[in-house]
Amino acid sequence: MADYSQIELRIMAEVSREPKFIEVYKNNGDLHRQTAAILTGKPTEEITKEERQQAKAVNFGFLYGMGAEKFKEKAKNDYNVDLSLKEAIKIRELFFKAYLFLMRI
Repeated sequence: MADYSQIELRIMAEVSREPKFIEVYKNNGDLHRQTAAILTGKPTEEITKEERQQAKAVNFGFLYGMGAEKFKEKAKNDYNVDLSLKEAIKIRELFFKAYLFLMRI
């Protein structure tokens, strides 16, 4: 049986050649935890379950090209994460600042 954990993100790492994604997966890391660390400014080992959950919404939302408003809705509906539109905009900006290679796709 194969493990398809975070398969969409792993494919995106290969397609985009995003160095930070690739590094996380090379080291058997957790991309959601890494993204949460970027968003919070905390070390990955200090990320809470709630912060990781928010990062899942971020990673999958922006992977599929969502704008801030749609992301805000998806975060609430799919991950039970409440955000203001202002917060969603800031998170989107931080995400693409951290993962520059994803903007090319």
